[in-house]
Amino acid sequence: VNATEAANGLTVTGNVEPGSSVVVKFGNGTSHDATVSANGSWTLKIPSTDIPAGENSVKLTAVATDRYGNTSTITEQVAVDTVVSQNIRTGGAIAGDGIVNASEAAQGMTFNGTAEAGSAMVIRLSNGKEMLTTSGADGSWSVHFASADIPRGNVNASVTIQATDLAGNVDKITDDF
Repeated sequence: VNATEAANGLTVTGNVEPGSSVVVKFGNGTSHDATVSANGSWTLKIPSTDIPAGENSVKLTAVATDRYGNTSTITEQVAVDTVVSQNIRTGGAIAGDGIVNASEAAQGMTFNGTAEAGSAMVIRLSNGKEMLTTSGADGSWSVHFASADIPRGNVNASVTIQATDLAGNVDKITDDF
């Protein structure tokens, strides 16, 4: 369950003996009665308020009770990942002092950082130039913009670093220079 899915609530479904009732609990949330159709298929939308933020393994429990009072319980662990952790640009102030002079611009600029392992990274300068990469197994990434890609003149510029983790969560950070 990623951040977008969590925000919309989680729909769970199943099948039981016709005429049964089903009660579902997600983690520490409230127990909810599922809607059971005449053929025994059931569905329930777990509200977003029952889905914890962050990276968790959450127990989903569904208890079915047939018309005679017999019960059957199933339990499943559900991975919840609603954040991109560790999205950081490393290396201190850009160009050492936050100002890119002509000599530094002529050499191009390297940006480094970390994000969750395997994250798709988009590093975009305020002039629209961008580089794509993937963070490594240790989470590190690095890109180098050629001199021609660097904004010129006496301007306020920025770099935006967007990480999309394997669960589909997105995080952006921006640094000015």
